[in-house]
Amino acid sequence: DRPPVSSADKFNWTFKDGASFEYDRGGHALQMNIPSGGTFTVTANGASLEIDASGNVVIVAAGQIELAGGGPPVARVGDTTICPAGSGQIVSGSMKVSAG
Repeated sequence: DRPPVSSADKFNWTFKDGASFEYDRGGHALQMNIPSGGTFTVTANGASLEIDASGNVVIVAAGQIELAGGGPPVARVGDTTICPAGSGQIVSGSMKVSAG
């Protein structure tokens, strides 16, 4: 069998089902590949990140969640908004993002 990587900077585990875990110390990069139908879960310090077999992502935070490094707060359905035309309430949102 041929090794999956030939670089001395890379550590690689490849499994028979196609899943792989690779760390490149030269590039400071960690990569994991899960075959179709597989799942992925990371849990630490009361928070968790899960990707299910359909590709859905569930994030449970013990504290704050920052999207794209921070920025303005995210509005939610039911929040009051104020704009030049007046004030109102958000009545609908994305079906791809939800809170539980």
